[in-house]
Amino acid sequence: MRIAELRTANIPIKNRSIESTLGFVFNGDHCLLIQKNRPDWQKGSLNGIGGKLEPGEYVIPGVIREIEEETGYPSSLLCRLKWNHFTQMYFESSNARMHVLSAEWTGLDFWDYYDPDVDNGGEGTPVIVNINNLPNNCLPILHWLIPLSKRPKTAPWKMINSKDPLDIN
Repeated sequence: MRIAELRTANIPIKNRSIESTLGFVFNGDHCLLIQKNRPDWQKGSLNGIGGKLEPGEYVIPGVIREIEEETGYPSSLLCRLKWNHFTQMYFESSNARMHVLSAEWTGLDFWDYYDPDVDNGGEGTPVIVNINNLPNNCLPILHWLIPLSKRPKTAPWKMINSKDPLDIN
């Protein structure tokens, strides 16, 4: 499946000043993260992979583009994964919304594409971590967001999938 073919499977984007994605790619008990170089408050910390959506870009192609840019994992393979857009976070103070997605990469070739020295414009270093023993330098939110994204159907609360929790209509 090509990125252009994913358009119909995406969540529509509303007019916000900032729309971004945060993605987690799993392979069993391992997750692909990035040790951030920027912004300063994240420097040295592990985070999911993502960034701002480009004008007119849909959520799933946006997270795929960001993961390819920051890790070198090819979009031609990332497009084949089943993406789960399991929640959104709305930040009222900055009028921003972050779409959080996850996907499971099955197969041994996951490790074949791992390159900690990928040229990603200085974003940081891709890291594969064991989710059962998250490193201390993970951003605090990852300690609940990773388990939730790995098993979203077991969450004891209703997830918000396609509607901003602050939108009434």
